[in-house]
Amino acid sequence: MASNLDGILDALQAMTITGYSYTVLRGATLKNAVDIATTPCRVISAIGVQSSRTQRQTYGGGSVMRTEWTIQDVALIRPASLGIGLMDIAPTIEGYLAAYHEAVRSVYAGNAHWTVTDIALRSQVLEWPAASGNFFDAVVASLTVADIIQ
Repeated sequence: MASNLDGILDALQAMTITGYSYTVLRGATLKNAVDIATTPCRVISAIGVQSSRTQRQTYGGGSVMRTEWTIQDVALIRPASLGIGLMDIAPTIEGYLAAYHEAVRSVYAGNAHWTVTDIALRSQVLEWPAASGNFFDAVVASLTVADIIQ
């Protein structure tokens, strides 16, 4: 059996974040830049972060390996220049943070091949892509996923 990375990314892409129906950009749909018409959106990728760490669980020809994938799921909520400050975006960000945690709980329920082992969420004003001069009110989710490769 091969890595489950595509299935993991598919599950995250299909994940329902209650109250927040954002377009998901991943793989072939990724863009070099995001404009006002594209927001709000989520950008999911295992590229550009410490992508993986693999440990052998058993030895021999049919060995079992455990890979830890680090995946980023970035919600670009709106261009930062559109707001009047923290007071008008705070309720949206706080609601998204809570809804995201709840959504992750359901995404891997009953899955025997992989599981989310760690999640960290950070809200911030994010320049995306780097060095573009385009700033967004954003939530950056970093997920660590254990993938059992048999």
